[in-house]
Formats: sequence, C-alpha cells, structure tokens
Amino acid sequence: MSQWEELRARIAGTIVPMTTPFTDSGEVDLEGVQENTRFLVDSGIKVISPLGSTGEFYTMTQEEHWAVLKTVCEEAKGQATIIAGAGHSGTRIASRLAAMAHKAGADATLICVPYYLYDGAEGIYQHYRTIARENPGIGLVVYANQEIMKDLSILDRLALEQNIVGVKDATGDYALYRDECVRFRDRLAIVGGGSMQHYLWGWLWGSPGYFCSVANFKPQVELGFTTYLKEGNLQAATMIVEKVELPFFEIAIKLGWWRTLKATMDIYGLPGGNSRLPNRQLSPEEREELVAWLEKIDLMP
Repeated sequence: MSQWEELRARIAGTIVPMTTPFTDSGEVDLEGVQENTRFLVDSGIKVISPLGSTGEFYTMTQEEHWAVLKTVCEEAKGQATIIAGAGHSGTRIASRLAAMAHKAGADATLICVPYYLYDGAEGIYQHYRTIARENPGIGLVVYANQEIMKDLSILDRLALEQNIVGVKDATGDYALYRDECVRFRDRLAIVGGGSMQHYLWGWLWGSPGYFCSVANFKPQVELGFTTYLKEGNLQAATMIVEKVELPFFEIAIKLGWWRTLKATMDIYGLPGGNSRLPNRQLSPEEREELVAWLEKIDLMP
C-alpha cells in the first residue's frame, strides 16, 4: 500500500471541522485551540480539520494561521489525522499555506475553489494541479463547494495526481454526491460536507466519512451515529439526525452558524470564544433563546 493509499484509508468516519476561538480583544486564543484539540482527541475523534470555513480562516493573517496550525499539529500528532485548511483567494497563497501545513506536520490539506474569482473549469483544474505538484509531500483534499465542481471531468483529471487523495462534497447535490462515489471511490476518499443528514445518503454509496460540527461540543453524538451505521442500524442513525442534528441546525441557522456553534461550546465549558468581524457574537437575548432551545431538544450539558 502506498503512502497515499494509506492516507486515503484514514480519511474516514467523523471528521471534525474545528472552530478557532478568539479572545475578547480579538486575538487568537491558542490555549483554547490546544484545549479543543485535546478534547476532540481524548473523545475518540480520529480526523480533525482546523482552519477551514468553520475555523474562520479568512479572518486570520498567515502568521496567525501558522500559530493555530502548529498548535493543533503538536497537540494531536500521532493521535489523529490532520486535514488542515489551506484555502485562499488565489493559487499562489493557497500553495504557500499547503507548504505551511506540510512543514507543521499535517497529513493533508483541504483546499477550496478560490472564493472570489476563478477562470472557468480549466482555471480550477490548474489551481489544484499546481498546488498538488508544488507540494508533493502532502495529501490534498479538493473542496467541491462551487457549481463548477459539478463538472466531474475536472475530478477525472485531478485524480491522476498521486497526492490528491480525496474530495469533500459540499455542493448539497445528492445526485452528484452519489455519482462522485460511484465514479471515484476506488481512487479518492469522497467525504460528505453536509453533516450527518447528508452522509446518510453517502454511506449507501460507499462514502467513507463526513464533516460535521456537532462534535465540536458533543462528540458522542457523531461517534454514536457512525457506530450505528457500521452496525447496519440505519433507523437508529436516522433518529440521531432527526432528534439532535436537525433541531440544532434549526436554531443555528436562525441565530447565525458560527455564533451559535461557539456559544454552544461555551455552554459546554469549552473554549468557543468570540468570532471576528464580519462574524458577530450572540446578543444576551439570543443567548437566552439558544439555552431555551437546547433545553427543549435535550442538548444541554
């Protein structure tokens, strides 16, 4: 088994997109990053992904990016597979962030389509191919979160790059998720990017894992979900989605995703911390609404 086949096999199960806590003064809370990393590892999470959109990477300088990356890698090294976010608005910067991830000891990078402008399918193909070839020592996971990524011919070409090991499907297109699995599951780890409800579908088509944020404060929920799937108990897995995930998403969408997730972590005694603008904090009234809702759905610690 090659190093890339071995890495691809580890990109499975519950993958936790980590938050990044900020202090009241707006600084990165590195002690909080370390504590959250240790919490996830000690809870049995085997794959973590810092510095993605949930980690508010777009609000940080490269120096701060490095500090968070180094903290996570040092705390989790050898205990969890680390897929570090390396997305940016341009190929050159994203490639530098991928090199930074390799230097810090991450196993793979998660790279999104450039989030401002890109020059069609060929531009996207060259974006990923360039980063992969400039960083041959680290795995690369393609973040399929744009309409253009529905063109599977892009993945046909990218799958030929030996260190491109996976795809995070965050398009919300269930038929596309199925087609990616059927077409590429022997070459790439096709993981779900739409939480447990999305992954119920992907599991049926051979998707090995999924990203979901509930584990940031209650890993037992998602670990239980994956256990039920492995046991073939789809009914029990579906009930977790219905009774836990969907109600939590309802309040999170109403109040704001990052704010709600971080406030819930605070309620659980974890370093959720603040966000940076343009993301805001929950108001006292919104926090009261969140607490009441968590009590209603039996999700209070």
